[in-house]
Amino acid sequence: MKYAIALTLIALAGTANAQSDPAQKYIESAFQAMDANGDRQISRQEFDAFMLKRMAVQRAAFDAGFAAADENGDGFIDRKEAKINDQLSQNFDLIDSNADGKVSKEELGAAMVAAMMAETSAISSSAK
Repeated sequence: MKYAIALTLIALAGTANAQSDPAQKYIESAFQAMDANGDRQISRQEFDAFMLKRMAVQRAAFDAGFAAADENGDGFIDRKEAKINDQLSQNFDLIDSNADGKVSKEELGAAMVAAMMAETSAISSSAK
């Protein structure tokens, strides 16, 4: 219930500014996408359903991006192939956790999750 109230307040506060502020437009759009029954509250079930759909879209984009980088189709990204992305290339040794000279989907996925968790933690810490 706390989540529904907090999200409702955020959405209502932002509605007036949503017309001119792109960030507010995004927030309102996300809120509407989560609010499956249109009651201007987001239940835990609505939030979970939205996040599962979002994760499926992200997984498809990840798989497509990995396939695009894996030019030779061997299921790995080597140093040469990593040059397609500056972040991947610059952090290759960190991402290649088993130091075999190539990055697997699992290694890249783990690195991305770690980066998102660090970002979430930083945001959470700054909000306190």
